[in-house]
Amino acid sequence: MKLHFCILASVLLLSACVKISDIDGGDPASNPEIPSLAENQNPDESVNSAEQTPDFQLVTFPESNRYHVLLRLPPETQVVQRFEQGSESKREVMPMKVQGSVFRDDNPQAGRSYVYEFGAMLNGTYQVLGLREVKVPRDLVIEGNMTLQQNTNWNIYHRVYFPKNTTLTTMGYQLIIQTDEIIAQGGKLQTFPPGSTSGTNGRSGGSITLLAATASGELQVELRGQKGGEGPTAPCIINIDPNFGRHGPPPFRTVQTVRTNMTLNQVPQVGFDGGDTGQLSVELRQEHSLKIKTAFEPGTGGIGGLLAEACKIPRSARGPVGSPGEKQTSCLRDIHGVTCE
Repeated sequence: MKLHFCILASVLLLSACVKISDIDGGDPASNPEIPSLAENQNPDESVNSAEQTPDFQLVTFPESNRYHVLLRLPPETQVVQRFEQGSESKREVMPMKVQGSVFRDDNPQAGRSYVYEFGAMLNGTYQVLGLREVKVPRDLVIEGNMTLQQNTNWNIYHRVYFPKNTTLTTMGYQLIIQTDEIIAQGGKLQTFPPGSTSGTNGRSGGSITLLAATASGELQVELRGQKGGEGPTAPCIINIDPNFGRHGPPPFRTVQTVRTNMTLNQVPQVGFDGGDTGQLSVELRQEHSLKIKTAFEPGTGGIGGLLAEACKIPRSARGPVGSPGEKQTSCLRDIHGVTCE
């Protein structure tokens, strides 16, 4: 603790001797201008919008999980320290990037909860001038081919990205996404992969619900039911007539051979039914530019079952094909109304 205080005191003394200068203009792409934190400005939305005040703002960037934290400095602040909640001993002395009275942290980690401590050496004593708790949002990026293993409700992410050449497959499980913004970059959302077949009745695609403030880009959605499985093999009913056949010599009179009379099922077994497509529901609370391309593919019924190999009819005889699944709906509700297909 003594060592930490000495290091901090050195930093404070240096800060007291050197005027804190404004941030360089630099490259606008990498060092954007810090906006004013005036009370009449609407800050960007975040997961913890209730935490935002005229003295605090999050700056969002197009890249996923990139945020800046802007904080109004108390007067006479000379140093800002940052630590994660519950880890007060692991403090970082932050670079003093200041414009006017606004401090900028340009390297917060997404999903972390920080405490910022503002301090100064006054009359030879370190004093805490204020504390600010900040939760940095976290984004979800669909990567490669992701497959759900259970019913899923994603409600902790600020933004959800569907990049190009990525696919999220629900496998018929319920999917709910609640977020501030959906950014679709040509990715795909599907219920089952093409050709998915069940051993019995095909499963329905289930339900997909997307709830967001706004959304942009193009999202491909394939609502597909599983194909039904092949019908079961129908058995033969075999009747044995004990009065036919040759018997061995007395006294054994064992049955050496018998004649059989086979009675077949009247109709081979029907194939299993295909699954319904599943349904999509999208609700957007603000203006948006999202375009959804929805394809429906009900599961086809399975082929009919065969008769057992022992049956004395052509092995190719099959039962009827199972019933196909049904097409369900895809609905978008936004500020302009509701549209369904």
